[in-house]
Amino acid sequence: MFDKLTKGNKITKGKKLTKSNGAEATMRPEKITTAVRMMCEMRQKLEELAVMNGRSLSGEIVFRLRASLEQEKQSAQKQRT
Repeated sequence: MFDKLTKGNKITKGKKLTKSNGAEATMRPEKITTAVRMMCEMRQKLEELAVMNGRSLSGEIVFRLRASLEQEKQSAQKQRT
């Protein structure tokens, strides 16, 4: 199943570093590269927002997706209480 989910996508694992005490540390979490289709106007708006917020287009998209998922999670928690 994992192969089906990642087919056509590029997975990048975090870069491993070795500290002076011999312990390993990871610089970045695992990431996946994927293509998304969207309307041209949406991409243009996201590019404008990315520039205004000092982020790359990818960074802006990830930021907004995280915010959306967090908001949805909080809404679901409020409904349960």
